Amino acid sequence: MRPSYVTQLTCARCGATYPHDRPRNGCACGGATLYEYDLATARAELRPEALPAARGVWRWAPLLPVSDPACQVTLGEGGTPLVALPRAGTAIGLPRLAAKDESLNPTGTFKARGAAVGVGKIGEWGLRDLVLTSSGNAALAWATYARRAGLRMRILTLPDALPVNLRSCVQMGAEVLVIHGPRSEAARIAAEGERAFGWYNCGRESCRIEGKKTIGLEIAADLGWRAPDVIVCPTGGAIAAVGVWKAFAELGALGWVQPPLPRVVVVQPTGCAPIVRAFERGADVVERWESPQSIATGLRNTDPFFGAVALRALRETGGTALAVTDDEIRAAMAALAEHEALSVCPEAAAGYAAAQRLRQSGWLRAEDEVVLVSTASALKYPHLLPEAADVRHVQPGEPLVRE
Repeated sequence: MRPSYVTQLTCARCGATYPHDRPRNGCACGGATLYEYDLATARAELRPEALPAARGVWRWAPLLPVSDPACQVTLGEGGTPLVALPRAGTAIGLPRLAAKDESLNPTGTFKARGAAVGVGKIGEWGLRDLVLTSSGNAALAWATYARRAGLRMRILTLPDALPVNLRSCVQMGAEVLVIHGPRSEAARIAAEGERAFGWYNCGRESCRIEGKKTIGLEIAADLGWRAPDVIVCPTGGAIAAVGVWKAFAELGALGWVQPPLPRVVVVQPTGCAPIVRAFERGADVVERWESPQSIATGLRNTDPFFGAVALRALRETGGTALAVTDDEIRAAMAALAEHEALSVCPEAAAGYAAAQRLRQSGWLRAEDEVVLVSTASALKYPHLLPEAADVRHVQPGEPLVRE
């Protein structure tokens, strides 16, 4: 078994190919690049039972792009539970509903997966200076894994970023710059730093997809090497949706999972839904969304670099895309807490709200097995948790039980 069966990077737009052992974070044509693997050889040489028994992202190293095992950076990411949601599912007519609970990752979100693989590959290239534009969760993940690998990290973020993430980035030694202006200004500064100072811009790094791909690989393994009917992906930059689609496409090519492969659902907030808009229009490209608004800050990506690839994933799997309101998101957060004692962030709650809407419309059937990608816990968003109005303060000598 090889350390990795990676072969090259291929542009999803024009088909141009690039060597995987040199830095590359996008095609010359402006399109997104995806890692490819020698799946024919892997199918002949690799078996699921030959994978390490230990859970985690690097269990899947042969299907990840890091060729040198010494460059595998880890803090124990991956191996998160697939949690059945019988009460929450039954409440919306989906008794076979489950959630992939990513809140148990290091740094508290699924962003740890992409950061682990991305930092590993960047370290393999010998690069030391990184920059990333992020609203918070990705920033913390990349700052943490960069520190773990001994790399320098610069975070460009906006004033509405979650303070807990920014303070943690500083704790991890990252230089944090809060850019006052549109998100495009932060992206412009990152690109300028890349040209002028040689910073490696992680915002277009395809390894982020490979890290998120392990979510799909784990779902298949947890289900005994079969696919669920549907996987619902809350989507900002589209990385998880593309990663899940890529995971099951590769598992199908390996013969480890039989068709049909899962339908992928992209969920965005109504206040920032560029991929949903493009899908509904039948477009092949995603246009920038102006003036994003939503309590789900992690989904407020106005110009997702991998958006066109996400549209391809939706169409190839027979999936769909829809937008949900902030009120629906709040109701979903409350419902998951009430029915399942599951504390989820607004981004994850958007997936439950979407599943409810899709069941009501008939797009989802009662017998469908549906997996929600639950990206993080509500603890990341203390301002969205219920007020402590019912907390009782007991004074010395006061009886605990009132008449």
